[in-house]
Parts: sequence; structure tokens; C-alpha cells
Amino acid sequence: MQPPLSPTSTASPVQDFAYWKQKAVQLENELVALKERSIKMFCRTEAEEEGIINKLINRLEELKKEKEHLAVEVEREEEMISNTLQKKLTKLQQEKVDQENQLEAEQEAIVNKLGAEISKLRKEKETLMTEIEREEEHLTNNLSRKLTRERAEKEALEARLLSERKQVLESRALLKEDACLITQLKAAVEPLKDEGALKLKDRESILQVSERLINRLSVIESATSDKEEDEESKEGTDSISSIGATAGGGSSRGSSIAGGSDV
Repeated sequence: MQPPLSPTSTASPVQDFAYWKQKAVQLENELVALKERSIKMFCRTEAEEEGIINKLINRLEELKKEKEHLAVEVEREEEMISNTLQKKLTKLQQEKVDQENQLEAEQEAIVNKLGAEISKLRKEKETLMTEIEREEEHLTNNLSRKLTRERAEKEALEARLLSERKQVLESRALLKEDACLITQLKAAVEPLKDEGALKLKDRESILQVSERLINRLSVIESATSDKEEDEESKEGTDSISSIGATAGGGSSRGSSIAGGSDV
């Protein structure tokens, strides 16, 4: 395009008109070019905006799908975790219930066993106490009978000893009398030895004196034998008293056994 000619003061009106006409055509052409350029730029911008919008929409849809997929996955995971935890909780609760039942059963069994053992021990204690009481009663009865018999024997022995003491005193008095009689007999016999024969009265008196001496000697022998028997009976009472002491120790041992059973 040729540049328009600049107007001069010397140009004619026709030339000015041509100049301005050419200038108007040039400007019109430039306006058309600018319009075309602006339309192209608008179209290109609109296409770019549409592409960006479409791209953003696609990206938003992808993100939305990913979000939904993630939400589904999270929900599934949560459901699976919840189910797993629920199963574990149910299992733990069942185990707890089983353990409580087992513990209760064991405690009940232990209580029943202890109750049976306590009942058995009580029965054994009652049996032992009954046997101990029976033995103590038997020993007490035996000891009371023995003590009664021993007391009676002791009283009899004491009475016998008193009588024997009296007999001994009497025998001593008789021995003194016998000694006197013997001296008298010797004195009576001595003068008659030379005569060779004794008178009848003297013989009778001598016989009476000898009989009295024999009787007194027999009394003395019986008294000494009774004394020996009394000494043997005293030894028997000493042995019986030792037996009673042994029985007393047995009863005290029975009472100690009863005390141990009470403990």
C-alpha cells in the first residue's frame, strides 16, 4: 500500500479530496485488518479458554471419581476394620465369659472340696473325741475300781497291821513271861537232877509250862508270817500306785490329743 500524499498549501481541492479519500481507504483497510486480527485473537483465546475449561472439567471429573473411589475404599476399609474389631471384641467378650465361668466353676469345686474335707475332719474329730472320752471313762472307771479296792485293801492292811502290832506286843510280853517261866523251870529242874526221878506233880507242871511255851512259839511264828505277808502286800500296793500314775499319764496324753484336734 502506498502512503498517502501529504496535503500542501499549494494543492488543489481535488488533490486534497483524493488525499483524504486515500487516507480513509487506508484507515478502513487497517480497521478491517484489526477487526480480523481481533476476531482471530478472540477465536484463539476462546478456543484456548474452552480447552482450559474442558481440561479443568476433565480434571475435576477425574478428581471427583478419585474422591468417590477413595471414599468407597475408605468406607470399605472402615467397614472391614469395624468388622474385624467387632469380631475381636466379641471373641474377647466370649473368652472373658468363658474364663469367668471356668473361674466360678473352679471356685465352686474348691469350696465344695474344702467343705467335704472340713466335714471329714469334723467327723474324725468327733470320732476321736468319742474314743478319747470312752477310753478316759474306761480308764477312770478302772482306776476308781482299783483305787476303791486299794483303799479297802489298805484299810484292811492297816487294821491287820494294828492287830499284828498288838500281837507283837503281846508276843513280846509272852516272851518275857516265857523267859521267866524258863528261868523258873530251870530253877525247878536243877534241884531234881540229882534225885534221878521226878515227882508226878513236878512232871505235870513241867508239861504245862512246856505246852504254854509251844503255844506261844506258834503264836509268834504266825505273827512273823503275817508280817511278811503285810510287807509283800505293801510292795503290791506300790506297784499298783505306779500303774495308776501310768494311767494318769495316758489320760493327760488323751487330753493333749483332744486339744490338738481342737486346734
